[in-house]
Amino acid sequence: MSSNQNLPTIIPFPRVNKNPEARLPGDSDFMRKRVYATTLDLFFVGLINKALMFTYLNFMKSFYYQLPFSFQYKLENGIVNISTLSLFVVFWGYFMMSYYWGEGRTPGKMLFGLKVHSMNFKYHGQYHLTLAESFKRTAGYFFCYLSFGLLYGIAFLTPDRKGLPDWFSKTMVVTD
Repeated sequence: MSSNQNLPTIIPFPRVNKNPEARLPGDSDFMRKRVYATTLDLFFVGLINKALMFTYLNFMKSFYYQLPFSFQYKLENGIVNISTLSLFVVFWGYFMMSYYWGEGRTPGKMLFGLKVHSMNFKYHGQYHLTLAESFKRTAGYFFCYLSFGLLYGIAFLTPDRKGLPDWFSKTMVVTD
């Protein structure tokens, strides 16, 4: 009698939903979705910032009309600084909170069926991004944004389709 007859049969565990690498498309459709999702997210950031600035200017014109004209002039000339600060806060708040509270999905990624996974999920079963990973990913987006979009092109040049935000945060984008 051989010893193989007494061994139990090993049935492989189904990993269809447990392995995000299996859901990582290698075609150009995946990159097109990433570009569209990022563009839509940046459009939402700009739209939110414009709405905030419109509200601020209306507030200034409505409630500060009794101030001296010289003070009003100084406030209106400082609008560029205020707009820059507002854009910075909206950008960081939008991406950090979307990734952290949205379980790795921004509104743009939700619309195009993409999701960001932590690399820790392989070892700990953790699908959600931590606050530190969300911060690092947002920092990657910020540096790409500061380079006028040139650093976004890194994802097109690498074989695994990872960009600067993916490397900063040690995360990966998969289809949802």
